[in-house]
Amino acid sequence: MIAKLKESLPYWVTLAVSGYFFRIAQGISAPGTGDQLGPDFWPKMFLILMMLVCAVGIGRTLFGRRRKPDEVFDAPTEGAPSAQLGGEPEGEPQKRYPLLLLGGIVLCLGYVVLFDTLGFFLDTFAFMLAFMLLGRYRRIGAAVGTSLVGTLVFMYVFMKIVYVSLPIGSPPFSDVSIFLMRLMGIR
Repeated sequence: MIAKLKESLPYWVTLAVSGYFFRIAQGISAPGTGDQLGPDFWPKMFLILMMLVCAVGIGRTLFGRRRKPDEVFDAPTEGAPSAQLGGEPEGEPQKRYPLLLLGGIVLCLGYVVLFDTLGFFLDTFAFMLAFMLLGRYRRIGAAVGTSLVGTLVFMYVFMKIVYVSLPIGSPPFSDVSIFLMRLMGIR
């Protein structure tokens, strides 16, 4: 039982911290207007969900059956690194890709630098597409579609549901954002 309590300790700590912040968030009074949620809703909702996840994690840790490593991971395929041990196949050094790592860092920095100029839509679309292509995903049509749909979903959720004001970009890039906002019914 002591081992299970130790294993559940991160959940208990996160639950306590979330409860503390929820108590503080109770002091936030910013109700919405009309049929819109107020800005006080989302921090409280996030904290409630966080506490719920912690409670489920505690329950699974304390009352669930312990799994053996071979039940958690698939058996490694021949010549592939061992999933259970995190090791490498014998005689084969692990491949490293420092230029891909550097490229990912440059993409992240470029995303931040260009965010206000290109606006959320164009910058996020370009970032997602470039990141997939950099990661050696070769189905270009699928990468473009995923980037487009993903960016539009994020834009809709953030601007229409959560009411986060995202940058539309500088002209002429702002025209694309304004067109999409009108198309999705975002004011």
